[in-house]
Amino acid sequence: MARAPKKKKLPKKKKLKVKKEIVWVWKDRGWTANIIKREDGDGWAITMTRDGDAEPAYMAPWTMGRNKVDPKPLSKHAFNTWVKSATEFLARSKYQIRTADRNVLTIYTEEGEKLSVDFDLDRGDYETQGVLTAKDAFGHEVARCETDPRFKLTIDSAQEWVNSGFERPPAPEEPEVVLDDNDDVWDPDAEISDDEGFEETSFVPDEYIQEYEEPVFEYD
Repeated sequence: MARAPKKKKLPKKKKLKVKKEIVWVWKDRGWTANIIKREDGDGWAITMTRDGDAEPAYMAPWTMGRNKVDPKPLSKHAFNTWVKSATEFLARSKYQIRTADRNVLTIYTEEGEKLSVDFDLDRGDYETQGVLTAKDAFGHEVARCETDPRFKLTIDSAQEWVNSGFERPPAPEEPEVVLDDNDDVWDPDAEISDDEGFEETSFVPDEYIQEYEEPVFEYD
């Protein structure tokens, strides 16, 4: 009985290794991620900068690569994660600033209606503006007006604002400077002689003051 011929083994196909591109800068979704060397020279950091901003809005330490020298390359997943972290960081910062610049209290109108009065400082690009807001018991806004940023929200000032029909409160008066009669005030129009108004005073005790003697030089 004839033997079946042996099948020849085909050579295995070699898998082509695709070299991954090392990415240290990634830009998408209105953000730019950049891997940089830390200023202290110890490791790497990632910065997240919003489009249109000159400075990064968020910075955090970055992982080393396998060679313990170069940084780990950026990936799409990592970039999306850092976008989320940077966005949440900005939201928390804005909330803290808004909370620090807010004063809230509750008053009752003459009819017994409960009102919540908020005073906020709106820090614009050029100047700060105060904002007064009144809300009813259901949280619906009843009135709003801009005020001087120096406005002080108290029970009395809030009550006055409500009783006035929510008119803009007057700006706080500047404190009047009262000068004492003994205070010296320079008058640019006054005529003063060279010696008038000036008294020569010495702060060195008399026992330390000696008369000047002309030195005598002897020559051979």
